[in-house]
Amino acid sequence: MKRLARRSALRQVARLIGMAFCAPAAALGNARVDYRTSAPARRELLAKDHGLKGDGITDDGPANRAFLKLCQSSGADAVYTSGIYLFATMTGENHVLIPAPSDTRIIRRGRVVFKAGGGMNSAAPFGWNFIAPERTGPDFEIRNLVVRGITFDHNGANNTYRMPATPKNAAVLAPHCRNVVIQDCKSLNNAGRQSFSLGSVDDDGTPTAEGVIVERCSIRNVAQAIPGNASATDHSSIYVVANGFTIRDIDCSNDRPCSVSTGVEFHGTRGRVYRVNVRHYAQAANFSAQVCDTEDVVLGPGVIGSSLLAGITFWCNAGRTLDAQVTGPNDFRFRTNVVSPFDAYRNIDECAIFSLRFEGTRYRYEGSRHAINAPDGLRIRYFRSLVFRGNHAQDLLGRALYIGTCSPGDGAHVRIENNVFERCSSTTMNAAYDSAIMLGVDAPCTFKTLTLTANRAYACGSTLYALSSAPVKIGAMQDENTSIDRTMKRGGMIGAAVRLAPGRIRIQRTDNASPQDAVRASYGSEIVDSTTGTVWRCNESGESAQAWIPLSS
Repeated sequence: MKRLARRSALRQVARLIGMAFCAPAAALGNARVDYRTSAPARRELLAKDHGLKGDGITDDGPANRAFLKLCQSSGADAVYTSGIYLFATMTGENHVLIPAPSDTRIIRRGRVVFKAGGGMNSAAPFGWNFIAPERTGPDFEIRNLVVRGITFDHNGANNTYRMPATPKNAAVLAPHCRNVVIQDCKSLNNAGRQSFSLGSVDDDGTPTAEGVIVERCSIRNVAQAIPGNASATDHSSIYVVANGFTIRDIDCSNDRPCSVSTGVEFHGTRGRVYRVNVRHYAQAANFSAQVCDTEDVVLGPGVIGSSLLAGITFWCNAGRTLDAQVTGPNDFRFRTNVVSPFDAYRNIDECAIFSLRFEGTRYRYEGSRHAINAPDGLRIRYFRSLVFRGNHAQDLLGRALYIGTCSPGDGAHVRIENNVFERCSSTTMNAAYDSAIMLGVDAPCTFKTLTLTANRAYACGSTLYALSSAPVKIGAMQDENTSIDRTMKRGGMIGAAVRLAPGRIRIQRTDNASPQDAVRASYGSEIVDSTTGTVWRCNESGESAQAWIPLSS
């Protein structure tokens, strides 16, 4: 009897403990309990319980505004169950379909599509936006917003370009924001400018966003890929200006080639952009310091571009700092060879503070041959430092690497190491190009140090690298472990106007032959053979075998 009484008492205690745990959960309505922490999860409110239809016919905009206000005020997650939610009512200066709430999570259960109504660009010529603040400014900052799992259908065929400007038509727009996370979302059929646009700058060039994450998102059919949208320009599917940002696991794809769209564009500090796949776009990325300084930002690894016109464009305005790093492995394939795949030339200001580390990237051209307009792989100028390491260039009509004048007055350090060049400078345009690498173009310029180590070239004209015949000053140069195939004549060529200071080039050679077959240089130049110790001096201009004489061994 005592044992039975004890069991009955234990059952009663267990029942009381269960009631104690259940009571708070019941008070929370639809709340879920996280048993890993024994703490209740956030409360959830279902959109269809609060007047939204999700039938693809009814304008859910008005009901959704009230619903999100309720979620924000009660600290609940806004949960949308399967359906097509049509939004056709715009409010505010930003022509917003869904006013962006702070401290809210917008989450889907099932297959959820937010679809824009048609003809809205006619009413809002500068564009409309799905989730955005109704006005722009620091007083309208969006904080602690999560958007997860939503498919945004921008209804591009019914919202094409309208004058006077290309509209944004963003899925999420937050010019001033903090701790905004966009996960597992899709943006479809956007005829506007940006699908996800986060951040801007204030008057002194400080980014107005911080703590931005865009991950596991896909963008499909933008800009010219929209039928009837031939006039669209300047599309960057993801546009971020922030201090502290991550863009990762992104897929950007058009069903047909487009000549104006960019996958990702980013400005700011402490940024990481990786595992980005871009297909049938104009280019993969804009790496930019136009509106603010961009430092401690890395693009890669895992950037894959296919059927592109270009790969990456680098931008840096006067007085701005761009410390750009491209880290592999990355892979790019280009459908036509009409622009430089990696352009650090046209949009770099003479007074920019620019350095570039470009590593581990394979790039090649897969289109038909052209006899004209043969651009180079990476074109760069007005820089202070360049590291070009571990890259693999194939089948380019122009040179794989084209180095113009460096930063005026300051000079530059250049390291070109462990690269492979195959069938570059292969244009049929009067054999205009004859090397895999061209250095010192647009001189005068100064290379404080110039190091070329363990580079290999196959069928890249006659020379692996060529130093321009324009005025170039070299502080110190080292060329070792260069390898060329039988179709090529020499490892390096130095133009007649190059001035060496202190006047020595260190080149590794495997025999004691004259360096004439490996390098051309101006009168008085010297080469130190690091293998044999022989010092060679150029006593004549030109390339005759008698130009080089050994001074010591």
